[in-house]
Amino acid sequence: MSKYSLDLSKLTFGGIILTMITNADMNRIITFAIGCISIIVLTIIVFVLYKKGKE
Repeated sequence: MSKYSLDLSKLTFGGIILTMITNADMNRIITFAIGCISIIVLTIIVFVLYKKGKE
């Protein structure tokens, strides 16, 4: 499960970068903020699941 969450985090990061590059009609600040928050949350989930898996 931790590897899946890590992949989701990487895909979210890639999606944010691609959105910024393609100049989509979205608000850049809101898109960047929501993306960063989701990446941080997913990364925390990865570390928690990884730590529990090692126990």
